[in-house]
Amino acid sequence: RIRSKEEFSLVFSSGRRYKAAHTIFIYKANNLNCSRLGVVVSKKCFKNAVARNYVKRLHKESFRAIELSGNYDIVAVSKRSVSNLAQEELYENTKKQWNTFVKCLSSL
Repeated sequence: RIRSKEEFSLVFSSGRRYKAAHTIFIYKANNLNCSRLGVVVSKKCFKNAVARNYVKRLHKESFRAIELSGNYDIVAVSKRSVSNLAQEELYENTKKQWNTFVKCLSSL
């Protein structure tokens, strides 16, 4: 996982962006032998920490389910519009967004 402020800053400053409906994916190739994920859900999206953690768990679960063709550092930033979705919609939408993002990465 991407945990430290420096790792997040490195991806934010030099990464490329892919904008989906409710998430912005920022990605950068790394020299490690695995891909890493960082998830950002602000208090503007959800005031309740339980809801923010639920969205983070959905992103982590979707990330584990996909297969990437390379090694990347990826930061998933949730947009404010994610707060308007019901849980079932959020679950399905997150999986769809990750699948389209993987297709975008594989076309590079």
